[in-house]
Amino acid sequence: MASLFCPYLGDDVDEAQSSLEHVVPESLGGTSGLAIRVDRASNIKLGTAVDGPVAQLFAGHRVKYNLKGHSGNEPSVMLSGSVEDLGGLGVELELTPAGGSVRLKPSVTRDRQADGSVRVSVRGEPEEAQRIYANIKRTHEAKGKTVQTEDQFPQTLQNLRVTGNIKVDLLALARFQAKVALGIGHMLWGPEWSRSPGAQLIRRVLWSTTVGEANAVGLQGGNITPETLGFVLDECEHAFVVSGLPDGTCALASFFFGQVGTATKLGTVNGVSLGCWPIVLLLNVETGILQRPTSLELYRNRRKAAREEPPRPCYSGAS
Repeated sequence: MASLFCPYLGDDVDEAQSSLEHVVPESLGGTSGLAIRVDRASNIKLGTAVDGPVAQLFAGHRVKYNLKGHSGNEPSVMLSGSVEDLGGLGVELELTPAGGSVRLKPSVTRDRQADGSVRVSVRGEPEEAQRIYANIKRTHEAKGKTVQTEDQFPQTLQNLRVTGNIKVDLLALARFQAKVALGIGHMLWGPEWSRSPGAQLIRRVLWSTTVGEANAVGLQGGNITPETLGFVLDECEHAFVVSGLPDGTCALASFFFGQVGTATKLGTVNGVSLGCWPIVLLLNVETGILQRPTSLELYRNRRKAAREEPPRPCYSGAS
């Protein structure tokens, strides 16, 4: 039975037990032009524990570019926060490719007055707030209590300032960076590199169970901007740049949606420099086109030139 080397698992697996892996998840605009075959079980595990949480970090971009992912479902973003202008009243925001909506979370407050009565205030969406108030009123009247209804003043709110927190899964992010590095390295240099000591170190990060364990490997550097490498990215672009290091090894800088990226050390193959750098892979999530300029200098020149005629793609795949 035919076998193949899985860069994620770090071992040979039966081809029948493999599956196609998009190095960049389809939920982030990945295409079949940037894909490898890997162990199916590992692919499923990493998709749930790594790709899923990271895709949530880019949920706004997924909605903007309607990146449906493997499931084919239309992306949406649900955010929770509070409205400062309403004393911290909770709010839910939903964003979809078709538009967005805002919903105020209902809030009930009870304040005991000097005469012993209790003043009940209900805030939220008008219809929902009225329904909650009607239930409260009915419950009190059933107990023989007198309920006095004050005037209601529905308001139209504009230019609200909403604040909230977004949870970042740092472990999933570190593992995702390692996963992308293994995928790119395997695609460029095959099993020879994927069996190397450098790839083995990256696999330690990939299968780490804590942030401390991932950081202890020491392969991932600090943040790096595209401008640091002398080029500019559009928001709809991912870029992967392999550059040489002074010690003869190389590193991969990964940039998603034109944002600040990170660098991961790739090492060598059997002590021999990987060479042929810089290597640039440019993926446009709007068109699904993967470009591979022959050098970073060529890439710089093309990016500085008029953008009416984009560089000729060397790969293409469905978005």
